[in-house]
Amino acid sequence: MKCRNCKYCMFKEDKSGVNRYYCKHPLACKDFNCGGVVICRTVRHETDLKIKTAPRWCPENKNMKG
Repeated sequence: MKCRNCKYCMFKEDKSGVNRYYCKHPLACKDFNCGGVVICRTVRHETDLKIKTAPRWCPENKNMKG
């Protein structure tokens, strides 16, 4: 599973120019007790998702492994 292809991956633009991608998966938010978990930050004024695979804590990865 790649975050780039996940429906729970959300991009949020910040006024400072350093944007972030968040995981809004209900299980990730439950595990971390928040409204969204930061997946990665971007370089100033860019929108590219820099990570190639999902993080270890990703609920979608855990579901796929069984």
